[in-house]
Amino acid sequence: MVVMISVLVIATLLKETTRVGYLLDGNWLYMVPVFNVVAFCFSAQYIVPEMARGFADKPEKLPKAIMVGMALTFTLLALVPLSVISLNGLDNISDVATISWGRALGEWAFFSANLFALCAMLTSYWGLGGSFLTNIFDQFRLGNDEQPARRLMVLLVVAIPPFVLAYSGMVSFVNALYFAGVFSGVILSIMPILMLKGARQRGDLTPGWTCPAWMTHPLIQCFIVLLYLCSAAYAIASAVGYLPAGW
Repeated sequence: MVVMISVLVIATLLKETTRVGYLLDGNWLYMVPVFNVVAFCFSAQYIVPEMARGFADKPEKLPKAIMVGMALTFTLLALVPLSVISLNGLDNISDVATISWGRALGEWAFFSANLFALCAMLTSYWGLGGSFLTNIFDQFRLGNDEQPARRLMVLLVVAIPPFVLAYSGMVSFVNALYFAGVFSGVILSIMPILMLKGARQRGDLTPGWTCPAWMTHPLIQCFIVLLYLCSAAYAIASAVGYLPAGW
């Protein structure tokens, strides 16, 4: 994926139609509707429990791994829209940006860009699916998640609903990201705060690393929860048609 996006970004920089000025176009008011798609990007945090398992023998390295992972995620996610907008301008972008990106660069890039998008989606949903699978085992006390029969049963519970939604035509590509971002964001805003409070009140282990006090201040916590709750309210209002046409 890194090789693919590197090649595509370099090709974009060398393309004669690329204009950095395109990146300055836009209206902040119309950026509000894409916030929930942006929120989907933060679903990378769902992989943190899996990372914690992997770093169980060296927990002091976990925060660094999380920060490096989020920085890499941000870089990859930022390069795609920056490249597409600078190449095409805002008026020539499709719902799936990699389609416009590939068409502007040529046939080879069309397949490369969409292969990258497919890999990006697979890695995103694999992370979410893996987290969901282990959560089901933990919450329903199904025992070790390496038991083949039970693992297959839970895997079907995790995997079948998305396939049904995707192939039934009930959900578009953009809405799949949009609503996944909304509701996963709400969960991500509330659950870690509750887990943190519970661990600090009842935990019997000495943490290998502690967040600075300002990061966990109640005002910061309230702001995070309020932000994602407003995001969910916006999505529901949008779905039932209560928002202006431009939104």
